[in-house]
Amino acid sequence: MQIINIVVLGAAGVGKTSFIQNIIGNIFNGIYRPTSYFNSITYTNSGKQYIFHDISGQEISSMIPTVQQLVQAADLVIIMFDKTSMISFKQVNNFYNCFGSSTANIPFILCGSKSDINNPKVVSANVVSIYPLIPYFEISSKTSNKINTLMQYIHQY
Repeated sequence: MQIINIVVLGAAGVGKTSFIQNIIGNIFNGIYRPTSYFNSITYTNSGKQYIFHDISGQEISSMIPTVQQLVQAADLVIIMFDKTSMISFKQVNNFYNCFGSSTANIPFILCGSKSDINNPKVVSANVVSIYPLIPYFEISSKTSNKINTLMQYIHQY
């Protein structure tokens, strides 16, 4: 069985855990529980085993060496931000500069969460276009919008 290691990075509260919980079949509950350090969650589908490493957005500065090791061993890295928060989007650059520079052969995906919120999006697709070489997906863990599309993309690895 093929094993695919996926590291999920992003600021605190952007929906990394909710995204992973949605994939493994858990229902969105809307209660925010910060991740402590990191959790590894395994999911098997279509003959592949996906290991999602859910990295805490709050404690990342104290975990940089550990996260660098996880990223360097990863098959794929997802950097997630909240589409309703420019602050979380600005942190994308920090994550990419910190972890992307030493991983030239590891693909990155940019993921804008909370696409279900009807308020005007603070972070538009035009703003995200500053990263033209990174595939971009807008998702909602609450409504499952585009989660399958993202997983189909991930499945090719």
